[in-house]
Amino acid sequence: MNAITWNLAEEAACGWEPVEDTVHIWRAKCMSCYSEAEYAISETIALLRKVTGKSSGSKTGHLFGHKVAELAARFSQPDIKALKRARKASQSLDKFQSQGAWRNILNHSAMTVYASREGSWLAEFKMITLSEANSTTSRTFIDEAMAQDMLLGLRSAVQSLATNLQHFRTELAAEGKAPSVTPSAPGAQGSR
Repeated sequence: MNAITWNLAEEAACGWEPVEDTVHIWRAKCMSCYSEAEYAISETIALLRKVTGKSSGSKTGHLFGHKVAELAARFSQPDIKALKRARKASQSLDKFQSQGAWRNILNHSAMTVYASREGSWLAEFKMITLSEANSTTSRTFIDEAMAQDMLLGLRSAVQSLATNLQHFRTELAAEGKAPSVTPSAPGAQGSR
């Protein structure tokens, strides 16, 4: 019988942990980018809600997709469109949204890492999507080169988004559309 036999001492010496650690660090860096984007989006929505005193009228919620949809809806409103920085911020949001599918894969999939003896790797992401009628299993493979390109593109999109949203918030406040920081009740007189 022809069988593959492994030299267990040699396999143990290959040092698979550093390769797996590298993949986990890459995944964590991507997740950190998404968290930074979500914070900038949430901060912008919070200011817009204060300014207008209401939500956008679209489905609001705490889920990431709801926040992105609410901000996109806000940018389509005429009074927001009129602001100089709104167009660039909206374009940055669109650019960032093209990276959105990767967020679901990285955050909600089980990952298996395959490594070569030379240290190169391939990550498999398995995800099950449930609907009322059925379930769908998907598998996505990402190699080192694709992973590095993805991280560079994601960092660029998030940096652009965060910067343009910051400029938009600054303009919104400077236009006098943000609420003042004065107290709502008149100040009490001091005691004598």
